[in-house]
Amino acid sequence: VSTQSTGEETPKTPLQKNMDKLGKHLSLISFCVIGIILLVGFLKGQPFQEMLTIGVSLAVAAIPEGLPIVVTVTLALGVIRMSKKKAIVRKLPSVETLGCVNVLCVDKTGTLTKNEMTVTEVTTSSDNTYKLTGTGYFESGQLFYEDQVLSRCPEDLAVLGKIGYLCNNSQITEREMFGNPTDGALLALYHKLNLAVEDTARLEELPFSHERKWMGVKCVSKSTSDNGIYYVKGATENVLKVCSHILVEGALKSLTLADKDMILNVVKEKEDRGMRTLSLCYGSTMNSLVYAGNVGIVDPLRNEVPDTISELHANSIDVKMITGDSKNIALSIGQNLEIYRGNDCALSGDMIDEMSNEQLADVINDVQ
Repeated sequence: VSTQSTGEETPKTPLQKNMDKLGKHLSLISFCVIGIILLVGFLKGQPFQEMLTIGVSLAVAAIPEGLPIVVTVTLALGVIRMSKKKAIVRKLPSVETLGCVNVLCVDKTGTLTKNEMTVTEVTTSSDNTYKLTGTGYFESGQLFYEDQVLSRCPEDLAVLGKIGYLCNNSQITEREMFGNPTDGALLALYHKLNLAVEDTARLEELPFSHERKWMGVKCVSKSTSDNGIYYVKGATENVLKVCSHILVEGALKSLTLADKDMILNVVKEKEDRGMRTLSLCYGSTMNSLVYAGNVGIVDPLRNEVPDTISELHANSIDVKMITGDSKNIALSIGQNLEIYRGNDCALSGDMIDEMSNEQLADVINDVQ
């Protein structure tokens, strides 16, 4: 990657391309004019040496020596103006490039949003939905069920909290969160629920991959002699593929197609409201896991983003959002920020993979 990056030539800015084009045109016109003058001189019988001197003089005079200076001074004035607006530009041609921008592609997480994940809603496998207050990783909150404040954590919710705590590689100190923001949100949930998880040792980790879209760990309790339990979290569709049972009111039952449809509908409803979702499960073997429920995670928008988007639109700059979240979440956030409108097009990664370059070029201008 390093070799390819260093070997890649920096593309020319629009100004540099226009300057190259202007230079070629001036040279072509100058040579034509000089050629005509030399030809007329020779036809009138002027001495060869005298005409050669005139030709060289005209060629030198045709070169616009002051043009680079004028361009540099103009760009420098642009840099000064941008510095007054708290924008520092290292390369002068970048000023002109920024002025030519008419499409801005932005990442969602951490750019449009604060990248401070917070679990605000949990739906257990018993179809009980709990809501939590408090944002960020350090703020405490209250637990609600059907608009009633709960003083203690229900058993089905405690199972989810335990899975989120054990299947986790982040840490939260008094002042800072270290690790993945999504993992941090699950740790914050564990602290809000005031759960006491037994002392365990991690035997194995199955890291997240973009192909399977889940992460798992195998942990064993230090106080028992069992072989260990697998705890898994990830995208709902992929987690359901490794689940064979579901925990309902403390009892295990087979996971049916009706159960899967109900779970997917609950997850879609959360994503339609702009929540990132994760499903959690556990079991003694990876071939037969027990579905425990899903969490809805909110990443609040940055306060200045709506005004910035409006200002970009007012200056005829089109904004396109790029995110690794699901299409439903992207559409919800896009509609809230007025990036996405009803007649616009939205493409998922799978849809792009199935398109040819020609098909993508036909629709790319309508994609938000």
